[in-house]
Amino acid sequence: MKASIVLNNYIDCQVKQDYVICVDGGYNYCLGKCDCIIGDLDSIGNIPVEVKIIKFDSRKNQTDGELAIRQAISCGYNDLTIYGGIGGRIDHTIGNLGLLPLAYSLNAKAILLSSTLEVFFVKDSLTFETKLDDIVSIFSFDGNAVVSSVSGLSYPLDNLTLEELSTRGVSNYAVKTQVSIVISSGSVFVFHYLAKQE
Repeated sequence: MKASIVLNNYIDCQVKQDYVICVDGGYNYCLGKCDCIIGDLDSIGNIPVEVKIIKFDSRKNQTDGELAIRQAISCGYNDLTIYGGIGGRIDHTIGNLGLLPLAYSLNAKAILLSSTLEVFFVKDSLTFETKLDDIVSIFSFDGNAVVSSVSGLSYPLDNLTLEELSTRGVSNYAVKTQVSIVISSGSVFVFHYLAKQE
């Protein structure tokens, strides 16, 4: 089942999924569609009475975003789109990237999405749609990663070992309308910069 998680940051694209979890002040950005609010409620302002509220103490060991991921998965949602996770404070952005491998470890998939960028976590294989000349960057995560094969990108990456945070995978670009990446060892983040709609 699919769900959206709206973090406490400006979002510049439409929330598409039917079930929407707002993370604390994310409610202020969800444009009225919200099924559940989760967090310590320190940044939401006026709390709506018609929406399900799951409140946590402000002194906790997880971010509200992590709590939302765990809540969504516990309710049976295993295909998550996270809005508002890109931009803003760099430490929050890095933390939000960590929500993707967290979801994977809990047998769900998740992406970070904005109007200009989608971010995937890949430990095996990924295929996604592109437009010609879309920029695609690949970063290893948690040690070295081996890219077994890539199709649809200009620069060849087959049988390439990417060292952690190496710049070797930065700024490739799509030469087909579909890109496929196979990882045989380790894991990577894939950053796909979306072409502007004409």
